[in-house]
Amino acid sequence: MSQANSIQPLTGSGGAKGLPKNGAGSYFNPARIQTVMKIFDATALLISLTILFYAALQFMSKDAALIAAAFLAAEVTYVCMIGLRWIRIYDTDFLVKVQHGFVAACGVMTFVGGAALLFTNAFLFPLIPGSSLVWLAAMAVFFGVSRFAAGMWAKPLASSGAFRQRIVIVGGDVGAGKAIEALETSDDIDVEILGMFDNRKNDRSPAVVRGYKKIGRIDTLADYCANNRVDLVIVAIPMTAHDRLMQILPQLWKLPVDVRICGQAIDMKLSPRAYTFLGKLPLLTVFSRSLNRSALRTKNIMDKVMISILIAMISPLLVATAALVFVTSRGKLLCHEVHTGFGGEPIKLLRFCTRREAETADGEPSYTPLGRWLEATSLHEMPELFNVLKGDLSIVGPSIHAGLGEDASAYEKVADSYCMRHGLRPGLIGWAQIHGFSGKLDTPETIENRVKYDLEYVDRLSWLFDLRILAQTPFAWLRSKSPQYVV
Repeated sequence: MSQANSIQPLTGSGGAKGLPKNGAGSYFNPARIQTVMKIFDATALLISLTILFYAALQFMSKDAALIAAAFLAAEVTYVCMIGLRWIRIYDTDFLVKVQHGFVAACGVMTFVGGAALLFTNAFLFPLIPGSSLVWLAAMAVFFGVSRFAAGMWAKPLASSGAFRQRIVIVGGDVGAGKAIEALETSDDIDVEILGMFDNRKNDRSPAVVRGYKKIGRIDTLADYCANNRVDLVIVAIPMTAHDRLMQILPQLWKLPVDVRICGQAIDMKLSPRAYTFLGKLPLLTVFSRSLNRSALRTKNIMDKVMISILIAMISPLLVATAALVFVTSRGKLLCHEVHTGFGGEPIKLLRFCTRREAETADGEPSYTPLGRWLEATSLHEMPELFNVLKGDLSIVGPSIHAGLGEDASAYEKVADSYCMRHGLRPGLIGWAQIHGFSGKLDTPETIENRVKYDLEYVDRLSWLFDLRILAQTPFAWLRSKSPQYVV
């Protein structure tokens, strides 16, 4: 059974009727939910079958019985999972309709799983009498409880449209019409087209295409996304319109949504592997959202928990350093350095004071007695840990933007915008710092490489990648303090 195709022409003013406002609601990708449920079901099947076969193989040694039981359980589990997938039990329809999902699952366990057990009993080794019935009863209980719990969670989400992908199309001519037609004729997707955005006049871009209204100009799309849940932006503009495409893409850069180019608009015949498909519509990835809001909230919470533990661990060093700075700098403890933070907003980074306000006679900085040593060891940056607690920084993230000048406009436009659209705060440490590109952006090479590694961090963003950066940071710090260190 396939998911219902829920595309409906819009009728409200501006095409926004009935949508949640102020970013309310979230899209739950059914494919990810299906993956979790498949793993959950397969694990339950594998464990129960292993126990069943292990009990029937007691004539073997314990080690041999366990290995044989696990092997046989894996085979029967594989057959059962094929049966469950074949009847499409992991589709949203079965998830919401609890009774249908339960009956279908029990049917597969009875006919497919039961046949596999009968084959084992007849041709491989005898099972304990009644064991097949006990296993089928256990599976009925498992699927009854699991499907009921999943249904209780999924029904409210389904009724609010959380499993329906909401799409905006950029473009309003023949290309948009073809994209809409491909989506309308796809029977295995659950999407809702909100409308179109296009800068052109009605004679070149009509107000309505296949029943869908043009909501506004492209420069209003950011405000629309801020007030309505948009999950995907599809650019239905031919690649031959290069100049127009290059004008549009920068306007989409900061949107906190996935952006794809319609494959029908590409004249070159690329390999099918270059595309992702939404139903019948081929799409080419432009920008992807690395983390959803829930994952970002988790990352921020973990940052604060970990930094609190770190502050507690180094508190003796922190207090001792603060006392020495306070005494040697004549009562001045902390200084503020203004940098660019999340969303382009200025943030004040806390540092131990290391320099006096007055410069030396030759124009060089005048250090406090401990200032030069603190800067050389980076201990003057320890108060930045409290910026993480405040929410200005993350532990691992894109670079803190220091020393931006006129020549760094490319950095501001590219790296800042790309990181901002993913909702990523600057980090105390990061991928660029690992490669030696931290601090002041004083050369074109530094700017270029900082951009390169910051963007690479965003594209590779994951918990494992953050852990790798944490593990490599001490070694990168030691190399940077070595006179032989060369970037």
